[in-house]
Amino acid sequence: MIRQMDIVALTRPVPMHGLEAGDTGTVVMVHGGARDSRWSLSRC
Repeated sequence: MIRQMDIVALTRPVPMHGLEAGDTGTVVMVHGGARDSRWSLSRC
């Protein structure tokens, strides 16, 4: 489960946000439950 303040690396690109696979960042906000979570990423 991804939690707020976790450091993560993307495994797939998210072109609409200018993110590429391999980008790393810190999770700043998590929305939704454990199975259907969405999160916001701040690049490192």
